Amino acid sequence: MKKFDTKKYPIYASFLNQLAKDLTKFYYAKLDKPFKITNKMKGKGYDPVTTSDKAFEKFIRSKISKKFPNHQIIGEEYGHKNTKSEFSWVIDPIDGTRSYVVGNPSWSNLISLNYNGEPILGLANFPKMRKYYLNVNKNLGKFTPSHLRQHMALADPLQPSYIERDGKKWLEDISDLIP
Repeated sequence: MKKFDTKKYPIYASFLNQLAKDLTKFYYAKLDKPFKITNKMKGKGYDPVTTSDKAFEKFIRSKISKKFPNHQIIGEEYGHKNTKSEFSWVIDPIDGTRSYVVGNPSWSNLISLNYNGEPILGLANFPKMRKYYLNVNKNLGKFTPSHLRQHMALADPLQPSYIERDGKKWLEDISDLIP
């Protein structure tokens, strides 16, 4: 099995950085309004899904497919787009749907990029809080916040932050590293 080329981290970090900004704009432009709720459990419990969950997932899928057309996509609402690629994107369009439904701003868009099943990079985007976090799998090689300096352009009010998987630098703010 081929190892992930860590020199490609900036390509994916830059994409997720822009996607976080696009998701927040999409929310305020299209989804910050009344929505419909259905129960995915069909009488065997309660697992809400909203029209916003579906809209977010379609939006995320379209962005990934446009930039990385051969990558696999696995989404909570629309299943698996299977390809032969070593890369797969796992999407939870609204993590915290119950919070979303009651108006609590703590819900997020979660996206993970995996290489041969191993998570390499993740995004937790909180549109209502105008905050997002990138998570880098440090077990795959050297990649630090300074690597992001050239590849992330900050657009207020969103502020990227950095999380190391090993827990040594949990939620370290990196906004000061970006020109």
